[in-house]
Amino acid sequence: MALGPADPHLRQEYAAVKARATASAANIDDYGRAKNAMVQRILAAGGVTDAERASINANQVPSRDEFPR
Repeated sequence: MALGPADPHLRQEYAAVKARATASAANIDDYGRAKNAMVQRILAAGGVTDAERASINANQVPSRDEFPR
């Protein structure tokens, strides 16, 4: 079975997560948080290590609450 972006099951799951996030998120920060777990799963399926994923997760764009625009 193919992994990462080529995996049709992951693509379908990601599309469903994005749709739910779009419907329920009050703002872009909520939208990003709603997708984060799925993005982490995709990265893992693509061979990104736990340490690399932790680094990516820790380097998210600051929220509007942290840095108002």
